[in-house]
This record gives sequence, C-alpha cells and structure tokens, in this order.
Amino acid sequence: MGACLRFLFRTGREGLFWNALEGAIAFLGALFASDLIPTAPNTVTRHVGREVIRTTARHYQHPYFAAFAATLALVTLHEGFRAVRKARTSK
Repeated sequence: MGACLRFLFRTGREGLFWNALEGAIAFLGALFASDLIPTAPNTVTRHVGREVIRTTARHYQHPYFAAFAATLALVTLHEGFRAVRKARTSK
C-alpha cells in the first residue's frame, strides 16, 4: 500500500520501510483497539430447529475492516504530509 501511495504522490522509494512499519503498527493497533473499545450491544437471534439461539457482542463486528481503514488513513496522511514538505523544500 505504501508503494502505491509513493507512486501516486511521486515521492520516490525513500522511506518505504517506514511506511510498511507504520502500516503494520496501525493495523495491529486498530485491530486490538476494536476489540477493547466497547460499543453498543449487538444481539443476533437465530432459529435452529425448535431452539432460539441469541448471542450478544459488545465489540466492533468487523475489526479487520476497521484496522485496514485506519492503516490506509494513517499511511495516506503521512505520505500527503511528506509530499507537501518535499514540495515546499524543493522551491
């Protein structure tokens, strides 16, 4: 993802390792945070034969999506700031 953003912002290959590192940290941080941060209860009811099964979750239902979105946002913001800083110093 960092390589694609570097191509989009035309910032070159320097710092690609740091983008990978910050993306990995953001993904893991958001993944753990989505499990630890309580949200409104979500109750799912299923009918299995003559039984009714209800489960209630008090954490975010799609943690991988949230972690990917946080990673994308962090790396994109960092690349945007880096591109703006590079444009200012090259003038």
